[in-house]
Amino acid sequence: MAPVIDRAVHGKPTGMRTPQQMAENLLVGSDEHKRRATLLKRLAGGLRAQTVGELGLDERERKILAQAAGLVDRMALASAGAAVLSKKRRDKLERRAQSITKAMQPTFGSLKAVGDQVAVIAAVSDYVLEEPHRFKDPRRLQEAFDEALGSLADSRSRTADTRKVDQVVAQAWQKFKDAKTDLQAQYRDLIEALSIQASASQAGRGGRPA
Repeated sequence: MAPVIDRAVHGKPTGMRTPQQMAENLLVGSDEHKRRATLLKRLAGGLRAQTVGELGLDERERKILAQAAGLVDRMALASAGAAVLSKKRRDKLERRAQSITKAMQPTFGSLKAVGDQVAVIAAVSDYVLEEPHRFKDPRRLQEAFDEALGSLADSRSRTADTRKVDQVVAQAWQKFKDAKTDLQAQYRDLIEALSIQASASQAGRGGRPA
C-alpha cells in the first residue's frame, strides 16, 4: 500500500544523459527542463561571442571555447527534448491516475467508517497520523482520507503503468484488506477517539457509523 520508491542503478558515468533518461525523473518537471534549455542556449551564445571578443584568444583557445559552446548547445537540445517528453509522460500519468481513482470508488471510495479511513491513511501515508491533534475538526479526517486516496492513485499510476487499471486497483484493495486488521489494532486508541468525536459532532444529524 505504501508508495514504492524506485531505486536507481548507479554505475560508471556513460556520458550525457539522453532526453528520455532525463524525462524519467518525475521530480524535475517540464517547466524546469525548459528553463534549463533556455539558460544553456544563452550560455552557448555567450561563449561563442567571446571567441571574437576582445580577450585576445589565440586559435587554440578559440577552438576550445567553440567546442565548449557546442557541448552546451547539445545540453540545451537534450533539455528541450526532455521538456517535451516530461510533459507527455506527466499527462499520461495524470490520465492514468484519474482512471485509477474512478476505478477505486466501489472499494476504497466506499469506505466511510472511521476505522476504515484511518487504516487507509495508515497504509498510504502513516506520517499524517503522527499529529492526531490535527483531527480535532472531524472534517480533517475526510480530507486526509481523500488525500491518501489521491496519493495511492498517483503512486499506482507510476509503479504499475503497464498493467490494466482494474488489476492495479484489485491488487491494492487486496493488500489493504490483508493489512487492515493489523493497522486498526495499531491505531485503536486514535480510532476510538475519532469515532467518539464523530458521533458527538453528528449527533441528531445522522452521523456516519464508526
